[in-house]
Amino acid sequence: MKAEPVIPEKNPPNADELLLAERDRFRSLIEAMPDGLLVTDLEGSILNVNSVYCNLSGYSREELLLLSLSDLEAAETPEIISRRIEALSGHGRDRYESLHLHKDGSIWPAEVTIVLHLAMNELYIFVRDLTGIKILEAAKLRAEEKMRNLALHDAVTGLPNRRVLIDRLKHALAASRRNKLNSAIILIDLEHFRDINETLGSESGDFLLSQVAQRITGCIREEDSVARIDGDEFAVMLNGLSSDTDTSASQAGLVGRKILDALNDPYILGNKPLFSLPSVGITLFRGAEDADAILRRADLALNKARRAGRNAVLFYREMD
Repeated sequence: MKAEPVIPEKNPPNADELLLAERDRFRSLIEAMPDGLLVTDLEGSILNVNSVYCNLSGYSREELLLLSLSDLEAAETPEIISRRIEALSGHGRDRYESLHLHKDGSIWPAEVTIVLHLAMNELYIFVRDLTGIKILEAAKLRAEEKMRNLALHDAVTGLPNRRVLIDRLKHALAASRRNKLNSAIILIDLEHFRDINETLGSESGDFLLSQVAQRITGCIREEDSVARIDGDEFAVMLNGLSSDTDTSASQAGLVGRKILDALNDPYILGNKPLFSLPSVGITLFRGAEDADAILRRADLALNKARRAGRNAVLFYREMD
């Protein structure tokens, strides 16, 4: 009979070999994690780190092993970090958003989860990069702000729209009841704007409207308001004039004529002068009045100015 080969018995692994194998398994585990991981002692000094965190921070593993958690936190002081670590003895876990320092000096947003391993006197700090999430959140906020702005402002001139004007008019009425001062609404429209828009194109029309908006804005005080309320119609609200009606009318008329003069200057489009004569209607208001009724009065004055041949400033009180 043929003798069977003798297989030598393997010696059981010694303690050093077991420890080395355990370290290899732990290293493989932390390297497989999708987020960054720092292992620190209870003082926050770094004992181990995975490649993900090295990539996020820009530091090498060797560099990180010379640092502590407080060296990497941009949003929290060493004192706050120490208090967080001390608090872990009560519940063993903490999660918060922070900012971490990159090696190049920049900062990046992070979600940090700290877990206390009391038996090992170690902290396992999981760090998730929130840069992409924060970019999306910022883009969402910008989009929402743009939508709110579009709902309240004219897209061509950037001026507040009719909705905002009505709201400000209501506030001005409330203020006038308290301070007993007159205010005024001035309506302005442009001659042949539709013809200009259709003949020269919408870009030329938009240019004209933007120029008109700038000129009107340059004629009023900071505390006053200007809005585009229709295609070629603008409104100005003068706040806090005199308590005397005649004086208030004189103040509003002065602004109305200033606007008229500014809008009579030619608009230069393609090196050619373009004219669009304005009409201006004004009404005063104070106290317990209705916002829509005030605008109707100003509109009646504006229509009278149109019928008078344009390039005129008329008050509601001057009407027959």
